[in-house]
Amino acid sequence: ASASNAMIYEWDAESGAVERVCGLEELTGYSLAEAEPTASWWRSLIHPQDADRLQREAARKFQTGESLTSEYRIRRKSGAYIHVSDSF
Repeated sequence: ASASNAMIYEWDAESGAVERVCGLEELTGYSLAEAEPTASWWRSLIHPQDADRLQREAARKFQTGESLTSEYRIRRKSGAYIHVSDSF
């Protein structure tokens, strides 16, 4: 996991809890101690112009059970936005 250029996580959709395996600090600039281990914390980083689309895509994924890969922007600790690709 640490050899990839990615953040690897496990998300419990029912509780909203997120367990991060690796890559959070490299991707976002936040340490594990600074980052709340919840989906709502991650959502707070999503660019406002991408948030509604991503919410619709996630709702479709949960309704159909199909795999989802989505590209969107997140705000790093520095304030700069970067593009990410998320698969779940």
